[in-house]
Amino acid sequence: MVLDAPSRSSSRCATRELPRVDVARWAEVSDRARREAVPLVIAGAVAESTAVREWSPRGLATRFDRTVHAALDLPGGRSPYMDAEADHGIQIPFSELIDRIDRGERCYLAQASLERFEGLAGDLDLSALTAFPHYGVNLWVGGQTRSGLHFDSADNVLVQIYGRKRAVLVAPKHIRALRVVRDVPSKSSLSPDEIESDGDGPLSRIERWRTTLDPGDALYIPRGWWHYLASPGASISVNHWHGDHLSAKDHITAFVLAGRRVWSRTARDFLWCGVLGRPHRQRLFSPPALGVDLHRRLMRRS
Repeated sequence: MVLDAPSRSSSRCATRELPRVDVARWAEVSDRARREAVPLVIAGAVAESTAVREWSPRGLATRFDRTVHAALDLPGGRSPYMDAEADHGIQIPFSELIDRIDRGERCYLAQASLERFEGLAGDLDLSALTAFPHYGVNLWVGGQTRSGLHFDSADNVLVQIYGRKRAVLVAPKHIRALRVVRDVPSKSSLSPDEIESDGDGPLSRIERWRTTLDPGDALYIPRGWWHYLASPGASISVNHWHGDHLSAKDHITAFVLAGRRVWSRTARDFLWCGVLGRPHRQRLFSPPALGVDLHRRLMRRS
């Protein structure tokens, strides 16, 4: 099972639909999919779950009367990673977040540990979709969100619970075309329109894979694969990182391919923000700057 290569007779690469399998077929091919890093849609994977039958944004807010950390007034025409966390992040009542979603605002409860919401984990069994070890299950509730293109260090299964979600995936080998963020090279500065466009944009000459997830569908995203996710309306998703991590060699390869702009910025942040302790700008939906993170890791080992 491999993804078909685009036709070599064409100067442009088409955007192709991701292959779809059912749960029974996934059980047969999952080991090979992980080994060969093949993204797949598992159609109807959790369609019979209590989560798909019963969850809704308003229902969750009623069930959990609490304050959550959310991102408000999200950008629609540029990568969210171009903005600072401080400009969007806020503690807000869950019910107020849902009110904003209902009004059509771009806002997100992003990567909230499912463990914080007592009883939800029992509504959704992901054991047939994932492999050991497990790193955490997260809840995502938003409205008209556009994630930006990025990659994760571990295998990921994303299940759609409520609403629909579009996805675009790009293989790791195309990193040079993705205009990576200099200080956080796991993120891309490409805008949503550039990522989704079928016209003569920056991605028109590389292979992209896309799909639309309906409630109950799951998307397997291999570690290191770039992915972008967008919801046209209100949406609830759950993701589960699991399995092997990218190796040190994989990270070094990605860093080298990212180019001189990333190398110089990482060195600058290591010295300026790490060694000298100057403040750094925390980007939205992002880890600390790579140079800062490397300095912190070094200090922990010393």
